[in-house]
Amino acid sequence: MGVKRLKSYLRPQFRSVKLQTLEGKRVGIDGLGWLYKAFYSVSSDPSPHLLHLCLFRRLEAKFKTLQKYNISFIVVLDGQDLDCKRVALSRRTEKRSNFKRRAQENEDEDIEVIAALEKYAQDPGRELINLFIDYLDHKGYPFIVAPYEADAQLIYLYKTKKVDYIISEDSDFLAMSCFQLISDVKKEGWAIAFDETASHSSAPKEAKEVWPSFSSLPAHRRLLLCIMSGCDYVENIKGVGFLTLLSFFVRHNQLKDDAFDSELVSFVTRRCGESSDNFMSQVRNAQATYTHQIVYNPDVERLVPLTPPPRGKDPSPFFVGAVFANAKAFANGEIDKETLNPRVKTSVDFQAIFGFINYLPRENPIRLNNLCNEPFSYKEFIGKEKADEDSGDEREFEETKVGKKIRKLK
Repeated sequence: MGVKRLKSYLRPQFRSVKLQTLEGKRVGIDGLGWLYKAFYSVSSDPSPHLLHLCLFRRLEAKFKTLQKYNISFIVVLDGQDLDCKRVALSRRTEKRSNFKRRAQENEDEDIEVIAALEKYAQDPGRELINLFIDYLDHKGYPFIVAPYEADAQLIYLYKTKKVDYIISEDSDFLAMSCFQLISDVKKEGWAIAFDETASHSSAPKEAKEVWPSFSSLPAHRRLLLCIMSGCDYVENIKGVGFLTLLSFFVRHNQLKDDAFDSELVSFVTRRCGESSDNFMSQVRNAQATYTHQIVYNPDVERLVPLTPPPRGKDPSPFFVGAVFANAKAFANGEIDKETLNPRVKTSVDFQAIFGFINYLPRENPIRLNNLCNEPFSYKEFIGKEKADEDSGDEREFEETKVGKKIRKLK
């Protein structure tokens, strides 16, 4: 849902933890976060065969790491697009187009920068997401395709105690007061986790003071603060960012809700004049999206609101999504999220791919690239004599310089 810079302000609260301390815990995984991270770390413009090998190799490493430490998991994927989010999605499409244009206009620039621009300009697309669903199904990994946003579905699983932690790079969970957040998992047995008690002596003074102030607010005001500072549904008031709003909210935190709302409206009016009513309307609609969005209840196998709205005040489906039929089949990945018709499974031979990966667990990535430039049979290659293998640097796939460039350009 895209809260602006929230994670950067709360970064001092993140610390490294050993995965063994999470043994026996249940985690919900932002599936597309993992998929996209693997996709953008693959070298630019790979053949489909190489893309499959690299993606599944990286994803398997993460899932196997969780299993190694007896951490159970469920993967959650985004479903249909909310109508109210189409503007934000169009901005992302435009951003990818700008990266592609910059790559084409800067032919004399550093080749690695051009490669990074070209890579980030790519859209993983619906085909790759369907491939991911079929991969999860093939491996028997539990997953849910959310009716709408994966964030809301993960929060629902957390609030109903189906998971103990959420694994995601997204800061929206902090806005929704979900502080059992893990932002990264390393195969070496470490993770980066949010810690409410953490205090980094090297952090700037301003950063150290953010969490005590933010955590002193009640949950509904924390969410309101984050929405007003800018998210996918609301553009912040020019010159009024997170820290300015945090200062205002803390100063007026002792007020009851009616008095607080009155002061807030006055503050917004001073800042944006005649457009204040429109801004506050957008904020209220965004609050509905965050708190009442439609999610899937796996216990009763039907769609429900994340939090039931007050009686007689049901928000518009434009902001929270509509209830639709075949909820269970949709959650199981059997329904195409765009057409709502039965989804046709991909034709990828997962058994052959994983046999190939297991046969060459440390194969030279350069050789794999050469192999994958032309169509070949995984099964036929697995049957070749080991003596035919090229010698040289046999190392695991590591994040390429292209991947690092992409992160800097985001």
